[in-house]
Amino acid sequence: MNLFNLDLHVAVIADIRRILEGLGHRVTSWGISGHEWVFGRQPARVDVVNQATWRGLDRRMCDAFYARYARELDGYDAFVVTHTPSFAMLYERWKKPIIVVASTRYECPFTGARARWEELNDFFRRRIDDGLVIPLANNQYDAAYAEYFTGRPWRVIPSLCEYTGARYTGAVPRFLHTSLFKGFDLPPGVIDRDRAFAPSLLSRALRRIPGVLRRGPSWQDFADHRGVIHVPYNASVMQLFELYSAGVPLFVPTFRFLGALHRRHHREGVLSQLSYNQVEGLPPGSAIPADGRDPNNYADTDIVMEWTRLADFYDPENMPHLVQFDSFEHLRELLVTTPLETVSARMLAHGATRRAAATSAWRETLERLR
Repeated sequence: MNLFNLDLHVAVIADIRRILEGLGHRVTSWGISGHEWVFGRQPARVDVVNQATWRGLDRRMCDAFYARYARELDGYDAFVVTHTPSFAMLYERWKKPIIVVASTRYECPFTGARARWEELNDFFRRRIDDGLVIPLANNQYDAAYAEYFTGRPWRVIPSLCEYTGARYTGAVPRFLHTSLFKGFDLPPGVIDRDRAFAPSLLSRALRRIPGVLRRGPSWQDFADHRGVIHVPYNASVMQLFELYSAGVPLFVPTFRFLGALHRRHHREGVLSQLSYNQVEGLPPGSAIPADGRDPNNYADTDIVMEWTRLADFYDPENMPHLVQFDSFEHLRELLVTTPLETVSARMLAHGATRRAAATSAWRETLERLR
């Protein structure tokens, strides 16, 4: 099959493209993300929908996009949408299958706009029911979140992120932490502070200077460290998929400890990107009707943590063998006593299971479209 994608996120579509091309399909992607430089590319030049305009997505924009690209995109068999899922509305008039993969809260950019969010939900219900839209998610949290608001099931096909080509060595005798939360300290020499890698969409710390791409630490640089400490800021982060596939030992808080951290530090980076309401400075609570389990009530730790049970780092089927710490004192102990090579070997061995499951699920998805 010949598939087309217009995307705001470089990692999710890179992973899907690698899998689908391995199955003999072809994926053309126009990336308009500001992070295209991660793969050594400039953002694609796209009329109507681009970096400057996409937040104004509405019916008029969809019609204009179709008028501009009707003939150019008509030769494709189907469309793939990742970030943001609302881009699925752009392709409705082609009347061809639209595969939608939710990787972070699907309603973006309509979080604070009730009428537009409800219009998106109406679109998804109608088009899922008639088979035009195939709803997927790359994690359990987003599948449940999208189902909660649309009333339709979203199948989970986790990302692999094997495009990095990195493999764990542990040669650098220090750990890294890739958290927004900085409210903890460890003994000197434990964390590599000289090369602190701030979390980004793709965890490859490159620096942009005018007209030049200068390479900084690569994915292999991460894999060369002894391990990575991650105090989560979201339920699913592409960086964790990358590190897991590379076999890098990952240290994350236990469910109990993460709840305690959120209660005290939810404004300081702990699960602070679960809800676009918090990211965009909106008050807690969804703009559209929700019940007492409203996942956008980010100020209520009990609700936040109930949803966080679905996070990647607590998924025993997709991401076993993560090392959990129940306090920062416990973390200090684990950094010394954990058999890192054994943990890495188990992660890599499980990678074959993950790869087989994801490949099979994608094969099945595309076979349904023939």
